[in-house]
Amino acid sequence: MKKIFLLIIALFLSIFIVNPSYAQQMSKYGYPTGNQNSSNTYGNWYLGVGVGYAHIIGLKSDINQLGNNLQTIDPDLSGSISSTISTVGTNLDFGYSFNKFLSLQTGFDWLGNYKFKLNLDDTVHNFYINETVNAYIYTIPIKAVVSYPFNDGFAVFGAVGGDFWFVNESGSVSSNIPGVNGTASQNKTGIAPVYSIGIRLRPVKSAWGLKLEYNYFQNLFNSNQTIYKSHYNVEELALLGEYRF
Repeated sequence: MKKIFLLIIALFLSIFIVNPSYAQQMSKYGYPTGNQNSSNTYGNWYLGVGVGYAHIIGLKSDINQLGNNLQTIDPDLSGSISSTISTVGTNLDFGYSFNKFLSLQTGFDWLGNYKFKLNLDDTVHNFYINETVNAYIYTIPIKAVVSYPFNDGFAVFGAVGGDFWFVNESGSVSSNIPGVNGTASQNKTGIAPVYSIGIRLRPVKSAWGLKLEYNYFQNLFNSNQTIYKSHYNVEELALLGEYRF
């Protein structure tokens, strides 16, 4: 996966070298460029900004399993476990369209803040533990985007690529057990696949448009402190305003 990720980066940088030749041939695909003298003056580069609603797949069932097994771990235990596994984030896209069918895109995604709370009580042995963990997820994807325009204002697209992800976890523990209280934080990074499908709406003769897309981040979320699995998949539904120049 790392070799594929580096290859995509090299292809994206090569755009700066081949850009003039692509601009000259763009008209034969029926795709306008910024150098054309027409009322449809949008170019090959585009920038998108928007918001998304993200969700960690599979985490809720694992947390429920942990909560249901408290009595199995110790019959004297009681307490509660809760989590926030869906949250609002932000998205930034930056890409280059070779023609109306193929684009190369990078950007930055903040997939939100996820929370985990654990409260344990043991009245027999007279101790308690309260733990809170926050996780912030960031990604830098690089994707090849294939589009199919039905007309000048509507297109569907799919994308596949690599994703550099970064997770910051911070937590605190309070307890009457000596040596258990305190705070901690950790950072995790990695490279994983990312997939997207969506639709694009753009009024005729306008550089502005809207894009609605579903993103699937595979093997993204990582936590060694609070959950069983080492990785989780994250899905996101995002709405972005797009500008071509």
